[in-house]
Amino acid sequence: MTATPHVGRTRHGSGDIALAFSTAATAPHDTPHPVRETRVLAEADLDPLFEAAAEATEQAIVDALLTAATVTGFAGHARHALIELAPDWRELIR
Repeated sequence: MTATPHVGRTRHGSGDIALAFSTAATAPHDTPHPVRETRVLAEADLDPLFEAAAEATEQAIVDALLTAATVTGFAGHARHALIELAPDWRELIR
């Protein structure tokens, strides 16, 4: 493929995660060739890519939930790690 997908991600303190994916082709400004040929995948062939992105996102969320540590904030408000609340979590998902 001549077009390279661009992936971006960002995080901030709220815990929100954003993921962006673009297949927009970029055009070179200086090129000796006035005409450019672009090859693209058929729409049905994109399905495995979207499935992989969804699976990777799901795994990242699960990993974040299971590796988060207990935190204590203002006025002693605590948010306990899931691993502390359910140390036998592996048994719960079988």
